[in-house]
Amino acid sequence: MLTIALEAEKLPAGVSRSLDLAVQSKATEHLLLESVRLEPGRASFAEGDALSWRRHPEGVVAYDISTDTYVHQSEVLGVSAVPLHHGVLPPGARAEALLPTRLARSGRVALTLSYRVLPALEGRVYSAPEGMSKAKVVFSPGYVPGPAIVRAEDLPLRTERLELELSVEGELPAGMVARSRTLGWIGEGFTLGGKRVPPDVIDALDRLVIDEPVGLLFRGPAAERVRSALSVSVNPARQGAIEADQFQDLLAACEREGARLSVGLPWEGIVVA
Repeated sequence: MLTIALEAEKLPAGVSRSLDLAVQSKATEHLLLESVRLEPGRASFAEGDALSWRRHPEGVVAYDISTDTYVHQSEVLGVSAVPLHHGVLPPGARAEALLPTRLARSGRVALTLSYRVLPALEGRVYSAPEGMSKAKVVFSPGYVPGPAIVRAEDLPLRTERLELELSVEGELPAGMVARSRTLGWIGEGFTLGGKRVPPDVIDALDRLVIDEPVGLLFRGPAAERVRSALSVSVNPARQGAIEADQFQDLLAACEREGARLSVGLPWEGIVVA
């Protein structure tokens, strides 16, 4: 029902690069692109898909049963249970995406793309009009290109698979498994300077804009000792920030005080507890 193409290029050892992924529909129905698995080669450190067209927006999406509409209020703090899809593919259409890829050495990779067939749009696809950047967006039945709400849980997943050779230049430093864009070289067991960093924390930090401060939320007595040791100023919600180059100091303080790191909700940042 569809074909996949990945534009291969040489990858630096252990460093994440984005490769151009193209999907071409050959179906007579609309297709709903779901996600891509890449084995090996997934650039994120935590387990999960390499790429997803389904995204949970910040804010709240509420459904009004009387008018059969959805309302997305982005100014409300929350993570909606209703996802927005960016991969509704009309018959014969083409979609492109950037696929984050990381390899330690040259080799063969397997790319598996998951998708669903939409037998009809009515009652399933709710499109957003122009104005997605506004604080309040109303989704109404119908299809236009762009973010959409799709009822698809009862539709079975299908897959297409692509295997290809990817080349890597250079070698990893001894004892290293990958390079984080924010933290530098990561050692075996996800260690930085001999101290373990949770994989999802590494991923969250790599999503930061370069030189953007690292947002922290301090919870509990151990976290308060860490905050005091680093002299971090916080607001009444116990939120503060450090510069990325202070992360080693944060790890050392957490180890010393018995605190741990995890990823909080989008507005919470990294949680120290």
